[in-house]
Amino acid sequence: MNNTYYNKDIFPQTQYNNESIEQIPINQSYKQNNQTNEPFMNNIIKTNIGKKVKIYLSFPNLETQTEFNGIIEQAGNDYIILSEPSTGNWKILPLIYLNYITYEEKIN
Repeated sequence: MNNTYYNKDIFPQTQYNNESIEQIPINQSYKQNNQTNEPFMNNIIKTNIGKKVKIYLSFPNLETQTEFNGIIEQAGNDYIILSEPSTGNWKILPLIYLNYITYEEKIN
């Protein structure tokens, strides 16, 4: 069967070498840490476990961002466990919705 929509003159087969492909720079907040092979942002969060923070998240079903106050108890590659000493509540927050974190103490 002959395909009349595909024309080899218009879409020629192109051979690429590594020099002709432009490299896209990596965003610095997601740059890999050479020693632990973890994203740089997660490394900052993990080295500051036990610090008092405000975490701002934007969830897809809400129009405004949500603020969480507490102490970082544990952090993984895609979550933060936050405790609130005033209420005794613990929360697991997904990093996919993270806007930013403010520390109420000096960070490491």
